[in-house]
Amino acid sequence: MTFTGTGLSTVTGVRFGTGTLTTNFVSQSATSLTVLVPVVAATGIITLSTGARVNVGSGSAFTYVPRRNLATTLSPAGPLNVCLPRTLTATASSPAFAAGSLFDNIVYCVPVQADGKMLAGGAFTSYNGASHNRLIRLNADGTPDAGFATGTGFSGNVNTVAVQADGKVLVGGGFGSYNNGTTANSLVRLNADGSRDAIFATGTGFNSDVNSVAVQADGKLLVGGNFTSYNGTTGQNRLIRLNADGTRDASFTTGTGFDNTVRWRCRPTARCWWGASSRATTARRARTTSSASTPTAPAMRASRPARASIQG
Repeated sequence: MTFTGTGLSTVTGVRFGTGTLTTNFVSQSATSLTVLVPVVAATGIITLSTGARVNVGSGSAFTYVPRRNLATTLSPAGPLNVCLPRTLTATASSPAFAAGSLFDNIVYCVPVQADGKMLAGGAFTSYNGASHNRLIRLNADGTPDAGFATGTGFSGNVNTVAVQADGKVLVGGGFGSYNNGTTANSLVRLNADGSRDAIFATGTGFNSDVNSVAVQADGKLLVGGNFTSYNGTTGQNRLIRLNADGTRDASFTTGTGFDNTVRWRCRPTARCWWGASSRATTARRARTTSSASTPTAPAMRASRPARASIQG
């Protein structure tokens, strides 16, 4: 979003609705301020905060409508004076998406980061004719993000991708190695640049596919799939909880576990449902309720075109 006016060099943060103050500025001068709109921006007043701790809020609400799988860029007209607020009108428009030839095989998951970039995981081995083995990060316009390097990528399908609050990326699937053959059995954590996070140690990993990963508020991870063992310990039947460093959380006990594949979808209500194919029934499901140990839905949404008139 670009604000034009005067005195904008004194702005130290922008708040959309009731969200947290963002300082993710693209550029800033006395007459112009461009800031990335958080994907989780909420409808409401836009507030500019200055270095003198003066908050200047728009007089009317800004309407922000999420759109799945697409980020929004806002370019409003000015002026907006942080000392003498004036009317500011904004129109949201989706950036052009460079489709090209796209992927050569199935894409299973496309989480969107807070900065509007997208992580795509699946069974593909190329994107727009270039080699990208089963995981790639795209800019909002659809071009590959050169700042996310996966090297030779994954040896098997990527079924699930989750982004942590610190920007690290959890990847689960049916692979046995990552980037130049480094062993990574079905689960790995990457740094924001695509390199492997050495702090996250899974040992020998899982003996079969990982289908779903959810990050809890306390940093622990719920992992579901078709596995029956983790890091050499058997009896981990298709659902397990890991500590933030990759070790098994012994306080999370599932008994004999599930008798077939587990996968789930998390909801924004901080409840997580998981389903398991069963020989006795077609599906089973369980639920965890909101608590400190409950998995929360990944905070990744995209947006759709919206219009707003802002009194500032």
